[in-house]
Amino acid sequence: MPSTLPSYPFGARIGVMILRLLSILIISSICVKAQESPLAAAPQSFWQGTDALNQAFRAGFSLLQDNILSKRAEGIPLENNQPKALNLVIGQPQCYVAQKGTFGFDKDSRKPLYISANACGIPHYVGKEKEAPLPPNLILSVSNSSAVGCPLPSAQQANVTRVPFEGGAAMLQLNVTDDVYITISADDPGTDFQGVYAYRVAASTDMFYYSYEKPRPDELKELLWLDSDSSSSLLVSRNLTTDADHSAAILKEQPPYAVYVNPGNDSHIWGMRYSSCGLDLNAKIPVTLERSKEANSTVHTDLTTRGPGGFPKQEFYVNGLNASANYTGFMVKLLPNSGKRDGQPGGGGTVFNPTSFSTTSSANCKMAVGLEFCDQTQYAVPGNAFKFPNTTALIKEYDNYAKEMYSNFEKVMMQIQCETTSTEKYSLARNCDDCRAAYKKWLCTVSMPRCEDFTSTNPRAIIRNAGQPFPDRTVDPAIVKLGQDNPAFNASRNSFIDKVIQPGPYKEILPCAEICYEVVQSCPAKIGFVCPHPHMIAFDSSYGKRDPAIPLACNYPGEPRTPISGGMVLRSWSALLISAYVIIVGYYMVY
Repeated sequence: MPSTLPSYPFGARIGVMILRLLSILIISSICVKAQESPLAAAPQSFWQGTDALNQAFRAGFSLLQDNILSKRAEGIPLENNQPKALNLVIGQPQCYVAQKGTFGFDKDSRKPLYISANACGIPHYVGKEKEAPLPPNLILSVSNSSAVGCPLPSAQQANVTRVPFEGGAAMLQLNVTDDVYITISADDPGTDFQGVYAYRVAASTDMFYYSYEKPRPDELKELLWLDSDSSSSLLVSRNLTTDADHSAAILKEQPPYAVYVNPGNDSHIWGMRYSSCGLDLNAKIPVTLERSKEANSTVHTDLTTRGPGGFPKQEFYVNGLNASANYTGFMVKLLPNSGKRDGQPGGGGTVFNPTSFSTTSSANCKMAVGLEFCDQTQYAVPGNAFKFPNTTALIKEYDNYAKEMYSNFEKVMMQIQCETTSTEKYSLARNCDDCRAAYKKWLCTVSMPRCEDFTSTNPRAIIRNAGQPFPDRTVDPAIVKLGQDNPAFNASRNSFIDKVIQPGPYKEILPCAEICYEVVQSCPAKIGFVCPHPHMIAFDSSYGKRDPAIPLACNYPGEPRTPISGGMVLRSWSALLISAYVIIVGYYMVY
């Protein structure tokens, strides 16, 4: 049968073949570029309507597509303790690889690999719901199989481990012998969210580069709430050590923590509550060492030994808060040298469980911090914003009063033989320095009562100064009647407060009874110091007792409002109570 194709000279046929080859190369080039465009997600639509070309070059494109997938399977290489940062486009998962040559894996021994990631930003909710939901979590997918390569986000694949981010963080530890492939992906959050996912991912053979503390009950949290007034709050870490020999060295070091404060109703930050970069980039109030050094800063942080035991801890003071508001504090532990965290094991930081706290509704109580004489006092005291608009002047007034009262005590101590033989000393267990310290603690605590809003629901807080007008000179007849019914409610525990400070009605958290008993135990009987007997009227209106069911049943300097476990109480008040009961013979008290 004769051929229907035209017959071309040999040279012409060679020319046609060259043209076709060039066409293949040009279209292949277009396809390579298309892998970075929307066309790469749907190659069939690109070829639709061009059947002739599709038939001619389908095989070539198939080879090209395999090549593209092969390159994707390789992933972006990771290095030990070196985080990679990227914005994630929905529908375009990102792949990384921890190569055995870089991390030192071999088939003869399985080595641990620590993979961690932080969400540094998540889409914002722009919908109409009153309580803003969070966008879908990022997902960390990991494969240790070269056959699988980069895990696909939604496919059911063998040898793939998937870890949804929790609070903006994900951690996975596995033992490996070969390359490890890591995919970061997220489901489409929909039109009710705007913005992108920003994240950082790291792999380490030492430890997790980014880490967070699993949820714990309040009594085990690392960040504690000490106290608040209507515009400021004081937070503190737990003891950095309980070894007295190491305390001096720790106090010379840089503070190890940063705290990030946010309004309690901010659900967006809750989606990054375990992410160090998410908190650093999105929290409203960062309480960092750098911020506290700025001029006119409203935050301050430093190391201190205030509080029970006298061990080092880190304080965080935050000013400029809203009255009667709820807040959340997030504490992060970072490496000391902030400029060289990349490349360091654990350089991304550890995020601890968040701590909730609140401010008071009125300005009747003011935070007393940074006192010169009563240096262990760090809680809210009765105030008067009209008479003392500057809190510094208020606490100085209190401090000077306590210092003056202490000078009278020093005159009494001059009559005691402190420097003498052991047989002449008043006690073999205590000395005059112990007496002075115990008396100073007691004096500062009773001179500066721990103040609560008059609206406080604390069942152990008692009414004070009910017969006086509020600082704005308003009077509530119902409150005045409370003072008439109970004389202890009608005035403050000492006349100095009512005469000089004039705070108006407030509630007081009574000092813990052991503060008084410590003076009796530590001082010579000759000075005549006695405490009221438990269950007597004088005791019930002057001192409080601890109650496991009430977080702040009584006031002991340095103890927080955050509930703490029994192990955190560094002295046994029950033992003090028993011994004091034996030696106390009276119940008269100075205040």
